[in-house]
Amino acid sequence: TLKLRAEAVAIYDLDDDEVQLPRVTGGVDWFVHPDVMLSAEYHFNGVGAEKPEDYLSHAFQSEELARGETYLLGQHYLGGIISYKPHDLVMMAFSYMTNLSEPSSLIIWNVNYSMAESVDLGVGGFHGIGPQNTEFGLRGDMVYLQLAAFF
Repeated sequence: TLKLRAEAVAIYDLDDDEVQLPRVTGGVDWFVHPDVMLSAEYHFNGVGAEKPEDYLSHAFQSEELARGETYLLGQHYLGGIISYKPHDLVMMAFSYMTNLSEPSSLIIWNVNYSMAESVDLGVGGFHGIGPQNTEFGLRGDMVYLQLAAFF
């Protein structure tokens, strides 16, 4: 099964009386097998800096970053994911995202285990690739453990 998807967010700034560039994502999901999905997507971050050399000043001046509305510094990104469900209670995923405006990428992996109907245990990590003066090169490595309960 192949699924196309897209979403867009347009922002009108009441204080400045202007429309900002949108945030747009388009992608395709391919369900190779009931337990395996491949996905690819392009993301345009309209509130990101146009040039990599402006990322640092943008990081300190962006209201959208400060409010948590976005976490990306640039404008053009390409990503992919493969997810695999080896068991009804276990989901594994491996993702790759690259900034198309500079030589940096981010590798993301995670494994989630459904402990109960509303409790999940997860472990995962992030690995930034690129020179230290690039968006994802600055991120380095991180590993996390997550316990999530839903009610």
